[in-house]
Amino acid sequence: MDNPLKKRLLTVLKRILMVKDTTASWCVMRECGRDSLQFNWFRAVVRLFNALTQSNSSTARKSLHTDMQLSSWCDDSWSSLILSTLNDLTQSYLFKERLLKCEPIDLGRFVVDLRERHLDYWTPYTSTRAQQQTLHLPSMVRPPYQEGPGHTFAVHPS
Repeated sequence: MDNPLKKRLLTVLKRILMVKDTTASWCVMRECGRDSLQFNWFRAVVRLFNALTQSNSSTARKSLHTDMQLSSWCDDSWSSLILSTLNDLTQSYLFKERLLKCEPIDLGRFVVDLRERHLDYWTPYTSTRAQQQTLHLPSMVRPPYQEGPGHTFAVHPS
């Protein structure tokens, strides 16, 4: 978490939620319904790419085509960095093909794929936490058929 903006955002969210500073960042972001900054950044990059492909400016389109040609032999080009970032997506082959042809990428499909990658990354942490909570659940929750403070359960006829 080397991004100062993300650090500041997490600090503010933790204060709003009134949780400890040691609370995991993914937990705070999920609780607030926020996507990670990388998710929003990547979505914005694809929007910019789509805008450049559909631009009225021939200079913008030519510079995009030139950058695509540079990506095959130069790792520092904008297109090369995007292509390397697409590797982890399920439909990366489709997005790479559209990118290399300088055709617009379906943003809806891209966002769904990006969200799936994001959720796949955080699911192990979430399920571990859910299992820990489930272990303590029976002692904290009374079933609806429980009788009074003596914890005597009514037998339901089968």
